[in-house]
Amino acid sequence: MKTIGNRVKKERKETLHLSQEKLAQKYHVSRNKVIDIEKGVHNIDYIFLLELCRDCNCDIGYLLGEYDCRTGRVTDLVKETGLSENAIDKLLSLNSMHLNILSLFLENDKTTELLHRINSLKIFEEKTKQGNYLGNKQETMDATEYKLSIFFNSIVKEIIE
Repeated sequence: MKTIGNRVKKERKETLHLSQEKLAQKYHVSRNKVIDIEKGVHNIDYIFLLELCRDCNCDIGYLLGEYDCRTGRVTDLVKETGLSENAIDKLLSLNSMHLNILSLFLENDKTTELLHRINSLKIFEEKTKQGNYLGNKQETMDATEYKLSIFFNSIVKEIIE
């Protein structure tokens, strides 16, 4: 019940932007019932949960704690791809033109190499922050970023040609 209460509270605050009193009014329950639900000490009727799901655009499985993402579909995609829920939401919100470009980018043979180079740059930045790099940090960083941008531009040219 605690998971349900925490999720109800989160949705009330972050999605609906309602006080406990306003939520109680909206769903025709007492404020004390909302307080008890959020504490995890009150049984919740399914009509309340279903209405909350509808208004918060989430699945009942999320509110019940069956999965961590707001919908089962996104939960499955997160598990399948390893992407974050936020990344999946952004992908799902792209229009067909952007999805087409992203598809061309992902299908390009150089994309994996680009991702490796980006990861190397990230590792380099982490090492310089920790003081584990002895050379001229800024010059090396600038050169690496410049090479990365040239490489990225070459992929973009292949995609648009």
